[in-house]
This record gives sequence, structure tokens and C-alpha cells, in this order.
Amino acid sequence: SFTPSDDNFFVLRIDHQFSLQDSMFVRYTLDEAKSINGGTTYLFPSKRDSRQQFLTFMETHIFGLSAINSFRFGYTRPTEKNHNLPQIEIPRNLFFNPDAPDFGQINVPRISVFGYFGGPNAAVFNSYQFSDNVVLQRGAHTIKFGTEIHRYHTDSFTNSNTGGVWSFNSLESFLRAPNGTEEKTTTLAKSDPGKPPFKVFWRQTLLGFYVNDSYR
Repeated sequence: SFTPSDDNFFVLRIDHQFSLQDSMFVRYTLDEAKSINGGTTYLFPSKRDSRQQFLTFMETHIFGLSAINSFRFGYTRPTEKNHNLPQIEIPRNLFFNPDAPDFGQINVPRISVFGYFGGPNAAVFNSYQFSDNVVLQRGAHTIKFGTEIHRYHTDSFTNSNTGGVWSFNSLESFLRAPNGTEEKTTTLAKSDPGKPPFKVFWRQTLLGFYVNDSYR
């Protein structure tokens, strides 16, 4: 499908040579995008805002002809937000959940979905990466060793089924509503109107170590 998007991209890099033995660089990248998703029907599009940031720092020190050490730090922060943008105003007294942020959803077989399943939603991810690598030259041996430490923070906020979903088994049951519910040909699923967004918080740590010996 055709999804128009606006994108802003920015990169900044700084290199510096402290001495013959010490050098470093810093790079920062920013990527922002906004897009409109038409959804299953034109009347119920959604807007997606994303922002991605990347920061990298690396310092290299030469101890001599036989020893080099490099330290690296990286930071990554992508975020995403989704908002509903209804093109028509539905009276709140018709909402399945009067306190919901948007009208719920009506599902009828072979007919486009009417309304929203949920929203707004948001996700934030933070990643911290540390690494240190050493290269030693000892005669015919080239020894490499180092470590990697990653820390991940993931926060997710989801409003699913806040407006309720009324599903019909056939077009006939939809046209006969609300009598269709008495015949058990439809189902109405609603969440608690006062229920807060579903939140998920992940915290993970990755540790890695390596040693390599190359002999010539």
C-alpha cells in the first residue's frame, strides 16, 4: 500500500588525534519519520511517529609496536508512537466503552473493518553497549582478547481492545442486530474502561568474552 512519509536524517561525526598513540571518534545519528497508515478503511487511518538515535564513541591507544587497545561505547534509542486519526466523529453515546479514547471496532465477514481495535500505543528501547579489545603481538603469535557488555531496556505501552470489538458471524446477523446477540451469532468483547494501558518492561544484560591466538 502507498504510505506517504516525512523523514529527517542527520549525522554528525568528530575525529580527533590526541597524539601518535591516542585517537578517538564520536558519531551521532538522528532519524525522525512521520507517516499516515490508511488502515483497512479510509475513515480510520493512524499516524506513526518514530525517532531513532545512535551514538558511538571509540578510543584507540597504541602501547607500542606489539600492543593495541580499543574501547568502544554505543547507545541506541529508537522510539515509536501510534495515534488514531478518525476522519468522522462518532457520538460518544454510541461507544461500546464510553470512557475509551476512540470508538471500538465492528467486524462483519467480507466487509471492511469499521473502527479501531485499540490505541494509542508507544514503545521505547534503550541499548547500551560497552566493548574493549586488545591485540598483542608476541613473536609468531597474534593474541586477541576482549569483552562485550550490553544492557537493554525495553518499555512498551499498549491500549488493546479498549473500545471493545463487536464481531458478527454473518452479514445477516449484523443487519438483525441486536437480535443477533440473542441468537449467539455475534460476540462483543470489551475491556475495563478504566483499565490502564498494558505495560511491559524488559531489562536484559548480555556478557561476552573471547580469546583468540593466531600462530604463523
